[in-house]
Amino acid sequence: MDTLKNFLSKYAAQVLIGGLVLFVCAGIFGFGLFNALGESTDSFYATGTSAAETDKKMVSIFGASDTKASIVLFEAKTRSADVRSTVYAQEVQRIVAGLNPKAVTSYYTTGLAQFVSVDGHDTYAVVTLRGTPDEQYETLTQFAQSTKSDVFNVSVGGAFIGQRQTQAQTKTDLRIAEMVSLPILAVLLFWFFRGVVAAIIPLIMSFLTIAGAMALARIVHIFVPIDTYTLNVITILSVGLSIDYSLLAVNRFRDELHAGHGAAQSAKRTTRTAGRTILFSGLTVVVCLLSMLLFPVGFMRSVSIGGAAAVLVAVIVSVVLLPPALQLLGKKINMGSFSPKFAVAKGWRQLARVVTRHPYYALGAGLVIIGLLVWPVASFQTTSFDWRVLPNNKSAHHVGKILDERFTVQEASLTVLADFEEAPTAVQLCQLAKAIQHVEGVTAVQAAYVSTASTPDCKVLPQLMAQLQAQSPEQAMLLSKTAAQYVSGRYVRVEVVPDYNVNDPKMRQLIERLQRVSDVTGANIAVGGQAARAQDTLAAYQQSVPYVVAIIAVAMFVILSLLLGSIILPLQAIVINSLALLISLGVLVMV
Repeated sequence: MDTLKNFLSKYAAQVLIGGLVLFVCAGIFGFGLFNALGESTDSFYATGTSAAETDKKMVSIFGASDTKASIVLFEAKTRSADVRSTVYAQEVQRIVAGLNPKAVTSYYTTGLAQFVSVDGHDTYAVVTLRGTPDEQYETLTQFAQSTKSDVFNVSVGGAFIGQRQTQAQTKTDLRIAEMVSLPILAVLLFWFFRGVVAAIIPLIMSFLTIAGAMALARIVHIFVPIDTYTLNVITILSVGLSIDYSLLAVNRFRDELHAGHGAAQSAKRTTRTAGRTILFSGLTVVVCLLSMLLFPVGFMRSVSIGGAAAVLVAVIVSVVLLPPALQLLGKKINMGSFSPKFAVAKGWRQLARVVTRHPYYALGAGLVIIGLLVWPVASFQTTSFDWRVLPNNKSAHHVGKILDERFTVQEASLTVLADFEEAPTAVQLCQLAKAIQHVEGVTAVQAAYVSTASTPDCKVLPQLMAQLQAQSPEQAMLLSKTAAQYVSGRYVRVEVVPDYNVNDPKMRQLIERLQRVSDVTGANIAVGGQAARAQDTLAAYQQSVPYVVAIIAVAMFVILSLLLGSIILPLQAIVINSLALLISLGVLVMV
């Protein structure tokens, strides 16, 4: 640090000007990150798992759109409407045809009662569209806004729509939060730094840190995919750390000036003390954030990279650019100050006296408060996305609520991929649907010849199809057309509606039972879908957490030992940070 402080002091103006120019160029380059990053509805699920690989394989076999199924809900405007009436059916088919879907599964294509509400007035269709996910979402959004009918109201929902609406809502909420927090932040900065000039420093640092972190993240994005959540992490951490680090450095610099040292000497002493603390602190946080890369989840990867970039750049700005700036400012740092002596508030001084005079009482009271805040962690439960996380005014929330209240069967959350090694016959498709439908924990299935799964013997299916062809050619053609949506060469997919919630522990046993269907059908079975990926993601977190915790603990111990020259103090820091984490989780559970 001695070499660095001497260099920064000797070439203060050159370092500051060069650094500002560099960060302006970095900001121009980093601004392109807005266009480079994309949104992914799969970023919260683990990659490389069995379910993820199954979904990827289904995309290659059936096309990307088949993994982005959405729900179109039809709610009758009058309670006299009947889903089974000809007028209702024709209106539904007319409206769905306007989407030009790749595949449609509904009451009118399967005859299954699961698509009809309990009172018989409402229905829904599961549709998959052509095009990229962005194109599908735009098509469905415009469809919902423009579709009009005298018979029913039309809404779109499902997991795909819900995840897109969640992302949009998150962006909106963050923008509102930023607009509300900026005026409050300005007032707090003036209060914390006790002066106009000093309060401006963390704002300038924030802009420089954001510019540098975005540039660094854009370079990383060339090699490692990240999503738009990186921008939010960069913004939040850049502002927070800029305030934290600048408060530490500015206060130290003011103390040195107040002690009678000159500007250059004060800047050197600030670099040696506060700068060293910032360097070790930032290094610890960077290592901890990078340890999150062990989680095989896109969202965590984005948080890790964005956070590490923000911390690293904040440290560079605070250690390399801030001391020269303070040296050049000198006593001007106190311009506009309203508390030149920078005395500690009386309230904090009195609290410190009480705590030090009565340490056992203070410790006991602290443990009670910590215990009350940590207690809710015992009821902490993990969950995955569903319609309940959305506001009431979002269509996915409305669709999910209506399905939950009026229908006996919900959206399929599991998908079975069967490989027959050669093109399956209608009898084999019937047997597959029948076998899956009879698995414990399965409410219903959407599959080829699913309506024939109740047939006592699938071997008589050819004769039944021949009779149906003779009696009703249109119905036979519809049955064959529907079956073709679930078959591609030797591969067959079956959409499964389970008895359990996505987050229910019994879901894992159901997945294992579905995988054993291969013993009955002779096909190779793999299970994917939202519920399977959620279960695999939870398992991936559980497997990675011990390693992440170990890396964080070792990093904190080693780095803080080097900084403090002690073994006890790093252990104390680990305990305090662990308690802080548990308190945060407890507060989240309470909220």
